[in-house]
Amino acid sequence: MRNKKIITKIFHKKISKLKASVLANDDSITNKVAFSKPSIYTYETEFNNNTKMTFVGKWKSKKIIINGIFLIGNKDIKITTLLTRNHKIFGYNKSYIREILFYKNINSDLKKYLVNTKGFYSNNLTDTYFIAMDYMTNTEKIVKEDYKKILDAITNFHKEYYNQKSSVKELCLNYYEIEDYKKCKKVMLEMFDKLDNEKFFDANKILKVNNFIKNIDNEYKQVLFHQTLTHNDLSPRNMFINNGKIYIYDWELACYQNPEHDLIEFLVFVLHELKDNEIKNLIEYFKKVLCEKLNIEIDSDTYKKIIEFNVLEYVVNRLTLLRRANNKLKLQFIEQITTNISRLMDILKI
Repeated sequence: MRNKKIITKIFHKKISKLKASVLANDDSITNKVAFSKPSIYTYETEFNNNTKMTFVGKWKSKKIIINGIFLIGNKDIKITTLLTRNHKIFGYNKSYIREILFYKNINSDLKKYLVNTKGFYSNNLTDTYFIAMDYMTNTEKIVKEDYKKILDAITNFHKEYYNQKSSVKELCLNYYEIEDYKKCKKVMLEMFDKLDNEKFFDANKILKVNNFIKNIDNEYKQVLFHQTLTHNDLSPRNMFINNGKIYIYDWELACYQNPEHDLIEFLVFVLHELKDNEIKNLIEYFKKVLCEKLNIEIDSDTYKKIIEFNVLEYVVNRLTLLRRANNKLKLQFIEQITTNISRLMDILKI
């Protein structure tokens, strides 16, 4: 009944039949954290005027964020309290309904890379939102031959919003300033130190990561000159090909930061499929394409610092959260990406 009312509001049509089917990946963090019910469904809808439509409906609520914080805290009151007070480390800034604003306000030229949105519903009283999107059939998974196409596609987003800080408010993006990293030092150190790091990182890497956290607000200020809109969750699971076109979806964590974050995040998910020279070639390809689109030059030493920052920031920010959550979730891909980023540090001599 609730779904019918919401869908009627979105499409302004009364519904005669509605069938909802779960559309979920067993490795979906959001669905795992939702606990009680999945968050993504396909809806086969028949309206009173005899028209039919099948679409994807995505639910999100503040409850999922709260569940996630407690899952990562794992009964550790100190960690849970630090996460709550410094919520930017958890990937959310001010509004958990940012995804609606993103899809409404994103530059129209970039919408060709997004799954078309049919309508939105939000309820501040129940802390929920709902997005209706096209249901696409005949989709193909991303394969190795598509990797450069993905980098071509995402750099178009980087180009459009490069050094436009106004996009933080316009698109309701996550945004970390040096002061935010400074506030988060304590929780980052606490969480990283409590993990079984020796399984993946040798002593030198662990020392490097700890020093990075301690000095993040001093040593890496210069990398923040170089910021733009990023997907902030750019993994193959969040993209597909349909009729030869690349689509990138699930922009709920979109962030204003170094464009290289998207590069590193993507590499971390596919590294085990690539040889060392292929990885280096993709990094060089990304830099070349990005600089050409932005019409800028970045010297090799500065770019090395930018890459180093984004590798280490990924380790202490996103990956540490995933690994702590994995104590309960037991998702195989999290162990794989941890192994991958350790290897990436070796390849880049970080």
